[in-house]
Amino acid sequence: MKKLLLPAFIAFSAFSGSVAVAQPTITAANSNFQVGSQFQGTENTIGAPEFTTAAVAGASKTWNFSTLTVGAVAQPAGVLARSAAPNPTTLPAANMAIKAGTQYLYIENTGTSVKEYGAYESSQNYSLENTDPAEKLRFPITYNSTFTDAFSGTANLAGTIIPRAGNVTVTAEGYGTLITPAGTFQNVLKLKTEEVANPLTVYSETTTTYDWLKEGTRFPLLRMTRRVTLLGTMYSSFYLNGALGTSEELAAKLNLQVFPNPATGALTVQFKDLKAGPVKLSLVNLIGQEVATLPVISPANSLVNNLKIDVSAYPKGVYLLKLEMAENTVTKRVILE
Repeated sequence: MKKLLLPAFIAFSAFSGSVAVAQPTITAANSNFQVGSQFQGTENTIGAPEFTTAAVAGASKTWNFSTLTVGAVAQPAGVLARSAAPNPTTLPAANMAIKAGTQYLYIENTGTSVKEYGAYESSQNYSLENTDPAEKLRFPITYNSTFTDAFSGTANLAGTIIPRAGNVTVTAEGYGTLITPAGTFQNVLKLKTEEVANPLTVYSETTTTYDWLKEGTRFPLLRMTRRVTLLGTMYSSFYLNGALGTSEELAAKLNLQVFPNPATGALTVQFKDLKAGPVKLSLVNLIGQEVATLPVISPANSLVNNLKIDVSAYPKGVYLLKLEMAENTVTKRVILE
């Protein structure tokens, strides 16, 4: 049976925090999906212990998943136009596709709600089509927000057609601080999505997903999923590592180099000067927020930029050095110690 990250839409310890945390509000303006967003994620192996501790709910909590590294596999993630995803004509009501690894979730995003119309995963030969879509988000989302929606459709698993009908309940059940191997994130809202399909039948399944969302980040920081069928229980986990640039060809042409890495007081950045117009160099944290804009001054008659940057004032952690030019973006992962 398939281990699924996506059909329920969107680390060993979780405990109550003693420090009060501001209550976040997730809105369409600050956190809705945007076509073209690209991220780097990591898929991990988890089981019942991790999922049980992840279930902690409430106000001003701290979820510490800093040791979530077992079976780590890097996976791309992002948001595509439906036309750019596999099988674009089969789900005409969808206008976006969310990608996590090799899995695609087809959604209709109206700006006020997100409805799931289907899913596709090539390596497992799995597809899902909802004739009555499952609503998975309603904006704005605040602590204790909840709603339930009915859905129906069919799933195709390696040629076996399975009818699916049931209900999905979405609840914003907690907020606080999230810690993953990518960093520490304050004022995060935790969503629980419970999808019950085909109850009391041989095709019964219950999928529970926890998503941790942050204002300004247009993708879950962390997702944990448990799927229970008559054939057993499957778990999956996926956390966000950072934003990605869009042009590998440009990266090769620029030959962007960053050293030393890890860095302490100073960082040297080198890249070719392609005379492609204005250049912007910035330091970005792993949820896409710009920490600083760095000066770029090309030496006269030089074909290479060689910049020394003082990073001693920035907090220790993992960042992305982002170079933007000619409507393209290239990034390098940087560790400050």
